[in-house]
Amino acid sequence: MLRQRPRQKIRRSYFIFLVIFFIVYILINSIMTGSMLKGSLQQIVCDDVTKVRRDTYGTDLDMTSHQHQTNASVHKDVKTSGHQGVNVDDNNNKKPSVDDRRRYLAPLHTYFDGGPNWAFSTFRMELRLALLQNRTIVATPFRVHDRLQMDILHSMRTLEDTFDVDKIREIVPVVSIEEFYQDCKEEIEPEMKWKPFKLIQNKTITNRERFLKMQQAVGEIRKNYPFKSRVNEDSPSDANRIFLENTWNTRCLAFYFDEDIRWLKTWKDDQLFAQVNKHLAWAPYIRHMVDEVYGTICDGKEFPVIHWRNRTGEGCLLGTPWQKKVCKAEDSMNLKIMSELVTLMVDSLVEYMHSSNYQCVYIAYPPYEQEFVNKLKDKSLGIFSLRDIMSSEISRYKDDNYVLSIIEQEIAVRAKLFIGWRESSWTRIVYNIRYPLNRPNLPLPRVPNMPKVLQVIWM
Repeated sequence: MLRQRPRQKIRRSYFIFLVIFFIVYILINSIMTGSMLKGSLQQIVCDDVTKVRRDTYGTDLDMTSHQHQTNASVHKDVKTSGHQGVNVDDNNNKKPSVDDRRRYLAPLHTYFDGGPNWAFSTFRMELRLALLQNRTIVATPFRVHDRLQMDILHSMRTLEDTFDVDKIREIVPVVSIEEFYQDCKEEIEPEMKWKPFKLIQNKTITNRERFLKMQQAVGEIRKNYPFKSRVNEDSPSDANRIFLENTWNTRCLAFYFDEDIRWLKTWKDDQLFAQVNKHLAWAPYIRHMVDEVYGTICDGKEFPVIHWRNRTGEGCLLGTPWQKKVCKAEDSMNLKIMSELVTLMVDSLVEYMHSSNYQCVYIAYPPYEQEFVNKLKDKSLGIFSLRDIMSSEISRYKDDNYVLSIIEQEIAVRAKLFIGWRESSWTRIVYNIRYPLNRPNLPLPRVPNMPKVLQVIWM
């Protein structure tokens, strides 16, 4: 028995060694397997995120490659579209998102932009972004032409007063400000950011009071809560990608200033803007009024529309509050040059009209005396303007330049040829609606034999 004890000890020690070795082996194997599993999961996630980002931003991303009549009507509800779904990309892959609830874009700045047509242009930019990020557009109002309608200064018009909302709903949902507030009131902080939206819906204050209070409110927002992802005119191309990344997971997105969106470019701009342009149309009541008079213009023959606007002259009108702000020494010089060239400009235009077999034109211009228009009327060319189409229905809006302006824009959209004022947002919105219709546009300085100096002093 004594001889067997060493063997028993050896066997026991060997058994203990095997047990310890087995336990260590299991622990090491578990740790390595866990690390491998974690690494595999991380790789799967990274691959998935990379795939989503490629689908979201493009495989070869080049962000620089593309470039009714009362204020009470503002407060009526806008019907909600049923167009809403999971946020997916072109390949049906789900994009990164906070959740699948409705996502919003509220363009508050459309009330503050320099004029309605500039607001229309920036609204078009917002529709592009809403399409890209699968967002619902909030129906914020537009402001009237403040330089031309002093009696209703700062009053508002709804989206439905302006555009065909049903056509917009074909590509993005549309909701009212109240619906936006109810769904997002817990997500947009602090409360100060809601003040402009509440002022828009306040029926107890005057137009001027609303405008001044909103100016104060957005000024405070600009100072204390700036939009840090903004793309500027001189921003590097990477700024566009950063903007899209930083806004993607913001469910309730509000822009208070046009510069928040003005310079943004995306890799899909050509495709997105083409789709937006197809769905931009003036409100049905506008189109109905034009239906009634269009056939009377130029006796029913095909005609071009010319948009004439001397913007500096408009700003320098005597007695306006903008005279001292707008009129500068160079403005007076440019006005003088244009006045000296007006005969040559008219002769060049008439010659081009005759060579193109047009015997009649429609001229859209602001409601004050224009030397260019007066001289054109003296030529052997039929001239039509707003005063010639004042049907009984249109006459109801004779003091409403907001509606009259859109009526002329609808006429310009339908015309055989549109000759535009190069630097005008009025002209640009007409161009954009005409593009999908394959109707030609021509800037006035490009009319044959126009003075070359117009390329320099165009105002």
